[in-house]
Amino acid sequence: MFEAYEGFLNLDHILQEEYQYTYQGDLQDFYQQPFVEMEGVGVDALCWISYRGQKYLFKPIDDFSYNVWGELLSQEVAREMGISCASYRAASLGNLKGVITKSFIKQNETLILGGEVFQRFLNRNQKLTKDLYQRMEESFKNSEDFDSDITLRQKNFFRYLNNLEYISLILEENPNINNKETESLIDFFEKMLLFDLVTMQKDRHPDNWGIKKSLEESETVHYRPACLFDHANSFGLGMKFMKEKVVSFRSQYFDLLLLKDEKRKKELFHQGFPAFTLSANNTFVDENQENISFSKVLKDYLEKTSEDHYIHFINYINQLDVNFLDKMIKTAEIKNGLMMNPDVYYYISVLFEYHIKQLQHVCNQVQRSNENAVESGRKI
Repeated sequence: MFEAYEGFLNLDHILQEEYQYTYQGDLQDFYQQPFVEMEGVGVDALCWISYRGQKYLFKPIDDFSYNVWGELLSQEVAREMGISCASYRAASLGNLKGVITKSFIKQNETLILGGEVFQRFLNRNQKLTKDLYQRMEESFKNSEDFDSDITLRQKNFFRYLNNLEYISLILEENPNINNKETESLIDFFEKMLLFDLVTMQKDRHPDNWGIKKSLEESETVHYRPACLFDHANSFGLGMKFMKEKVVSFRSQYFDLLLLKDEKRKKELFHQGFPAFTLSANNTFVDENQENISFSKVLKDYLEKTSEDHYIHFINYINQLDVNFLDKMIKTAEIKNGLMMNPDVYYYISVLFEYHIKQLQHVCNQVQRSNENAVESGRKI
């Protein structure tokens, strides 16, 4: 992606070289250029830019020096885990700073976002939809997250479906997707769930994942997983007033260490919960009306998934530490010509170390439980 340019991408310079166009901060004039397309999907994206036969999406980022690292680090972790992920480079256009990413959709492909996957399923299965909707209302009617407003209830229903359990059901009942494709898609979404647990990704809502539909030369249609994309809300980042939060984190953490206040420490470290989970039971709150955490989702996954599916993940998790994070940061810094702010580094590294230890604790708990169950079976 922009292989001819190293480090931080100055789009003003690139557009001048490629199109002899000088950007002067006038977006209205910029949008009228033949190499620019307005972005049709995405809340924060600015536009698509054509460059040497490819399309690139530019997305400005608020509090750039703090929030840019969510995208940059997540793609490095994805590469480390062997899961397909959109490539991001730090870039600027005028006084706007953000990331630019190459389109991962080819000419013969269509991206079907998760929200559309759910809507098509609802349109095909009126009776099943009614049954699921009643089940959701019964399960979460006492939850503070469950709103009586019909529009928000529809949104909550998509959240209710946004998990591996129901996506598997939806794919398996779709007559257009064959068994091999279904198996590949389910495997990818399982990896996506585990990736989100590692990176603390809390924004994997139904329009932050997708399926690629491709029409081959033989006129046959195939369905494949789209690569991972949109990770601004990972590693505890992507929030409003991120600078203030990061700068104050060090002093807050030191105070809690001195006071030995574990409750407030957990509150300080709590960065939300995963939006994409194993089952609908992880969607809002658990049976004790407590927020679902990354650790609880992992525990649910390990307890309900066969050992041959997760043993490699447990081994992977147990190898992670701050040294792993340092490696990812160094790689991202070199690629993008950036240096991470010391306050950001302290915030991310302390948060990541705490988070990974929580995941490792869950892994070790489940392993011990399984070993004790096997041992008990032998004694009987």
